[in-house]
Parts: sequence; structure tokens; C-alpha cells
Amino acid sequence: VGVDEYQRGTIGLARLVEGILGVILFKSKKLARTHWSRKGDIPLTDVEVNYAARDAWAGAAILERLQNLDPDRFDPSQILQQLEAQVEHTEQPLRSIQLISNRQLLRKVVKEEWKPMKNELEDHGDETWNDTQRERYEELTEEMKRLAPTPSKRYEITRSLGLKIP
Repeated sequence: VGVDEYQRGTIGLARLVEGILGVILFKSKKLARTHWSRKGDIPLTDVEVNYAARDAWAGAAILERLQNLDPDRFDPSQILQQLEAQVEHTEQPLRSIQLISNRQLLRKVVKEEWKPMKNELEDHGDETWNDTQRERYEELTEEMKRLAPTPSKRYEITRSLGLKIP
């Protein structure tokens, strides 16, 4: 959720919960990085289930509060229509959690090889690179673009709803 027209990026769940609901939500970086769609017979731990349930509650509670503040913009049918329009008008469709998680893991692997090459290119140029290195960098750059996450839907909520997001 983008909270105003000037801010870039998105606002994390903990800040949204604090600003919209007035509740402090402690977030564990270790739990946030859990591979949520892992396969096999490895069940989530009780701590992971509680973390996920709390995040689900937080999202639902934020949406309910926003619906109360602005029913026209935050009605579930309005949001669904906007998501469907996004799918129709972009090349980036809505994806399953499994696919999002797998793409995120793959992007991390690609980025480990791409990032040092990008830094070297920015610092020294590609004069010392051979054709194979240039081709590999171009391949990795294209893969990073292909695996980029779908952009978030942005909503301005600070000015229009009088909310203060920390």
C-alpha cells in the first residue's frame, strides 16, 4: 500500500497496523524469511503458524478499518475489479503463493551472480569483459526483470483519510 502520492515503494505491515489500527506489531525478520511454500512433509512450526495467522488477521483488520473510512474505495468488490483490470492490462498476472515464493527464491539465486557483475560494470565499465561475460550479464539482467515481483496496487490514504503512518 502506498500511503501518499510522493512516497516510493510500499509500507510494511507493521507500520500499517500501527498507523491504521494503533497497534504495535512486532515482526521477526527470521520468521518473515521463512520459505512459506516449502514442499514435502515439513509442516510449519507452531511459531510460524502463529506468525502467519497474526499477519492474516492484521491484513483483514486493516481492510475492515479502511472500508469503514472509505467504503467506495475499499469495498472488496472494488478491489477485486481493480485486480482483474491489472491482470487484463499488464503482462504480469496474479500468481499463486507457491509461484511467488519459488520465483523469489530463484531471483535470489540469480541476483547473487548478477549483483557483483552490476557493481563491477558501474565501477569499471565492461572494457575488460569478454563476449561471454557480456552475454551472461545480459542474460542475468533479463532474468532479473522476468522474475521481478508484480507491482503493488497503490492507494493514497494519508491525506484522503487523515491517517498518520509512522
